[in-house]
Amino acid sequence: MPRFRKAFSLLLLSSMVLSSPSAFANDDPDVDPDRYEFSALPIFMADTDRGFITGATGLVVRFKKGYYPYRWRMQLLTRFSVERQPDDTLQLPFHEYRLRFDIPGVLTPRLRLDAEVAFRRYTDSGYYGFGNDSPGENGVDRFNEYDRVYPSALVQARYTFSKHLSFLVGLSFTYNWLELYEDSKLRTDTQSLDPKVRDLLHGTEDHALTITSLGLVWDTRDHEFSPTRGMFHELSWRLSPGLELLYGGANATARFFYPLLGEKLVVASRLVLDFIVGDAPLYELSRFGSLTPQDGIGGAQAIRGVPLQRYHGKIKALANVELRSELVAFHLLSQRFKLGFLAFVDMGRLWSDYEALQRFDGDGLGLKLGLGGGSRLRWGETFVLRFDLAWSPDADPVGAYIGFNHVF
Repeated sequence: MPRFRKAFSLLLLSSMVLSSPSAFANDDPDVDPDRYEFSALPIFMADTDRGFITGATGLVVRFKKGYYPYRWRMQLLTRFSVERQPDDTLQLPFHEYRLRFDIPGVLTPRLRLDAEVAFRRYTDSGYYGFGNDSPGENGVDRFNEYDRVYPSALVQARYTFSKHLSFLVGLSFTYNWLELYEDSKLRTDTQSLDPKVRDLLHGTEDHALTITSLGLVWDTRDHEFSPTRGMFHELSWRLSPGLELLYGGANATARFFYPLLGEKLVVASRLVLDFIVGDAPLYELSRFGSLTPQDGIGGAQAIRGVPLQRYHGKIKALANVELRSELVAFHLLSQRFKLGFLAFVDMGRLWSDYEALQRFDGDGLGLKLGLGGGSRLRWGETFVLRFDLAWSPDADPVGAYIGFNHVF
């Protein structure tokens, strides 16, 4: 994006992260299964999709013997981006406020409950058209953007049938307010005479969206947040029952973790296939996943280096391979930390629809590619701070990202 052409400067800025650790309930958490972990982190960072981001996050985890991976976990996150306009005024294009609870062992050890309430606003939501070959930016301010405001709530239950196999069911609700900027591509496309554009473009007016999801999960990982061996596979479905928009989707995701040198060096990989049918709103066409939806194929959670919300379509395929390391373990104010580095390759492709549309999707292989490296700082058992730097033919000139948890 034009406002991030000096990505290396943003990289230096993003390294300014201030930690504010609190003590564990017990000074020796390595041997005490009944303990609390507290993490508090003011956020000062930048990435090439959202710009300079500030805010804070707090995490409280209760560990108790007999419960895996913990008794309960609560996370509070607030963050927003700051952008300087050409007239030197400051704008806040992105807001997010989120509270999440994760409670294993509800009523029975086999049942796990996950719930979240959130409020988000993206005044710079991206839209470039449909397909793998959609045109890039034309330099006009707000041409490839629209404003989306949406409060949301979700609840998800996971029931474990055996040691590794679980059934998940979820329900989510959002209400979406959209503003289409004057002379933007999105506003122009809502008036398009092209029947295919009209067939693909939905959800441009204010609307409610309810999604039910269900799936099967196979999980043999040795650690939920920083695995070094095992597998984590998902087969899931989602459906919006047509209160305002009727559509469905399916997702198959396979994740593999293989130790080369124990936890010191691990190969991690992910393969994703995602399909949408029906009248999905446009923002869902730049996302994938049923149980844990993520932005993609571009952005920090998919093909790093490809801009967020750059491509929209009903069919997505992507693959990630990471070489992860944890090299340095240390304590600070009774807190446990592990520092590591990684290299990665991301690639994938998107199709606008189920028929061959060369004008939208191109006529070649069309793979999108991201190459790069980064670092990971694990704080306690469940908090991972992520930094990635990626090159891609779509990047301008590189993509830089700071976030939480591994990409997969």
